[in-house]
Amino acid sequence: METLTVRPRLYEDAARAIRCYITEHQLQPGDMLPSERQIQQQLGISRASVREALRVLQNMGMIEARHGKGLFVKEVDLTPLIDAYVDSLWQVGPGFAHLLQTREVIELGAVRIVAQHCTAEELALLEEVLQSMNQRIVASESALTEDLRFHELLVDLVHNPLLTRLYSAITPFLLTVRQRSVSADNTTVDWAAHDWSLAYEAHKAIYTAIAAHDSAKAVALLDEHLTAVRGDLHLQQE
Repeated sequence: METLTVRPRLYEDAARAIRCYITEHQLQPGDMLPSERQIQQQLGISRASVREALRVLQNMGMIEARHGKGLFVKEVDLTPLIDAYVDSLWQVGPGFAHLLQTREVIELGAVRIVAQHCTAEELALLEEVLQSMNQRIVASESALTEDLRFHELLVDLVHNPLLTRLYSAITPFLLTVRQRSVSADNTTVDWAAHDWSLAYEAHKAIYTAIAAHDSAKAVALLDEHLTAVRGDLHLQQE
């Protein structure tokens, strides 16, 4: 780490220097960092600035201080940041459309990958959700849970933890929007009485395209379905 030039908010430069050190030395979660004193000497700044920089990095979840042992690189957990951002966004009017758009981008990318690489075991998981959804429809019950689970599973099957975490932060919002959505006459939609047969057929068609490893068709069908969902929620693409 190179010596820093003293300026206001020096701790920000110090935090950046420590992050660069982690990257340059290819440190992994669990690896030990230089001590607080060593960092202070290498950067040539006050102890207070170093401590503030370390506090910032700990709050970000990048490092952790183990009592009596020292400073260690931590497995980055974006959950608090993602959750806080989603919580703040959905409370703002335009935030609804933005989050739905984020959902669409994630799902359309996910279904393309899943259609290309899905296994028989993964197809069985999707089929199981479809069967449960159909049972709900036959019993004249709401299939909202199965509907959302099918989409969630598409993202899970990409096997990308960051993507899964981001989508799972959006899922509660999707449920809330569905539960609060209104019809054209400004009355709350009764999802228990909603005709789920169209949604089931759409999901079944997407599943069939995935099973055939036809990624282009799977993407097109999902795009058409998500557009219909946006219409049900009476939100327009921005």
